[in-house]
Amino acid sequence: MDLVVLGYLLHDVLDVDGQIKHCLGGVSAYASLAALKLGLSVGIVSKVGGDFKYFNELKGIDLSGVSKQELTTVFFNTYRKGIRTQKVANIGESICPKGIPADYLKAKAIHLGPVFNEISPETMRFLRENTNAFITLDPQGFLRSSQNGLVLSKKLDFSLLGFVDLVKVSEKDCSREEIEAMKQKCPLVVVTRGKNGSTVFSKGKAFSIPFFRAKRLVDETGAGDVFMAGFIKEWLSSQDAEKAALFGSAAASFAVEDFGVNGIGSLEEINGRIMSCLTGF
Repeated sequence: MDLVVLGYLLHDVLDVDGQIKHCLGGVSAYASLAALKLGLSVGIVSKVGGDFKYFNELKGIDLSGVSKQELTTVFFNTYRKGIRTQKVANIGESICPKGIPADYLKAKAIHLGPVFNEISPETMRFLRENTNAFITLDPQGFLRSSQNGLVLSKKLDFSLLGFVDLVKVSEKDCSREEIEAMKQKCPLVVVTRGKNGSTVFSKGKAFSIPFFRAKRLVDETGAGDVFMAGFIKEWLSSQDAEKAALFGSAAASFAVEDFGVNGIGSLEEINGRIMSCLTGF
């Protein structure tokens, strides 16, 4: 298997300036579906309730690591003039080592995508000690707490970075001081900067990655997850962080053009957008 993604599969409710959509959500959904479309073999480790609606949308992905809990976790994402507020309901059980199928430990890459603290430190340590995979982390779900269902921010536990090869963060979620600390803890750090593109920090060097303009902006949810799927796809081929971030950035530019996972571009579309940007056409 090329890639295993850990994290809740969600029921997402999107309210974009009053336009409401119900769709599949979660890092594990966006990243795995994007990776599948890019030609990778993918498995998911997650927990869902008996009410989960979207198994049909996950065809082609190995779901032997998806187990049942009482109810599916729900995220309510409200956007007003580009500003997002979030609420969460049905926070589920932790993802622990016993929920990971043995054959998943042979994957070439493992992406950790918690949405609400569901991946335990024990699981991260287990993966580091029992696989040879390239392990990546989007820590956004470790930066969240809740009060009466409203999603609030909290500080990252930097000790978790010792278990991964790459951490990807948004500039909006971390201070410069925190990013500097990440660079000391992790071999590869990717900072996404919205319309300013992204920056890759690797082996004491920094690489600036351009912003790829989408044809239209509909829904930014999951763009960072698609970025990581694209990054991993290219990394497994080239082991080149700059090339991988360039491909990931182009992939993310398609993800924002439609609601949910519908905007994910094909390999040909992504390569075409890269060529158009780099040649100026």
